[in-house]
Amino acid sequence: MLSLSQRLYRQYGLTRAYYSGFSPVIQTPFENLPATDPLREHRLYQASFLLRDYGWKVEDLPFLPDGNMELALDPKRAWAERYLREAPLEIMTARRDQLLRIPGIGPGGADAILRARRLGHLTDLSHLRQLNIRTPEQAAPYIEVG
Repeated sequence: MLSLSQRLYRQYGLTRAYYSGFSPVIQTPFENLPATDPLREHRLYQASFLLRDYGWKVEDLPFLPDGNMELALDPKRAWAERYLREAPLEIMTARRDQLLRIPGIGPGGADAILRARRLGHLTDLSHLRQLNIRTPEQAAPYIEVG
């Protein structure tokens, strides 16, 4: 599903994909099957936004060995836990695409960081809040500041 969404976003300019979890329908062969966990649908939307708005590729998403995404963490945080927890990004040198991998930093926040770096040194998390990054504490485990 996400591969198709990625292709539709990139090749055809699709602006939004919609997902719906399975719900059993009475008097069908599927009536006794369990409904999809609503959190799975939510994670699909989060992953879709990463593809559409953050420039991620399907290959970048943190899939489990069974091909599903982890339900306990949003996809961006799951990726950061896997790749940034032990090797945090230096906020003063990270590229825009790298900044977009940090939980709590979206496209607007990444652009604000890039602008602020030209003007001075970002030395602590309070500077991120001044840049209208609402949740710098989400970014804290995955970045080095100063």
